[in-house]
Amino acid sequence: MNLGRGGVGGASAPCPNVEPPLTTTVVQILSTSDRAGLVDNAFTAARLGLVDYGVALELAQYLSDDDDQTPWKAFANNVRYIDDMMMNSAYYPHWQVGSTVMIQLCDSY
Repeated sequence: MNLGRGGVGGASAPCPNVEPPLTTTVVQILSTSDRAGLVDNAFTAARLGLVDYGVALELAQYLSDDDDQTPWKAFANNVRYIDDMMMNSAYYPHWQVGSTVMIQLCDSY
């Protein structure tokens, strides 16, 4: 997937065509704001149905190598959005188990 500079919805983060697994290279090449934009763009693309949410979540795995709080906050905002959308779903109890851990992890940054 290549969202390109401009990304989804006019965001300005460059989105290189990187195949998983993502490594610390993302942290080394992109600025903090670009990494946050990359996370936001991936989740925006998922909300628009352009990619599966699994793609956005897989991309976010790179965060384990990122110590900056800005990309983590972008991730947390997107997880909270999904949490809000899932709240009235029959799948919410299953989602809630993982989302609670993710949100707590994000809040620690």
